[in-house]
Amino acid sequence: APTRKQLRARPVPGRPDWETYRNTRRMIAELKALAARLLPQAS
Repeated sequence: APTRKQLRARPVPGRPDWETYRNTRRMIAELKALAARLLPQAS
């Protein structure tokens, strides 16, 4: 049987991995902000 730590580490099927989702959203937002600063004509 898996330990409690292994159960916590494994993502729940059918449910998004919220930590990865938030980190990805934040990374995309930072990239967009950087691009807007470097390339004002792109936005």
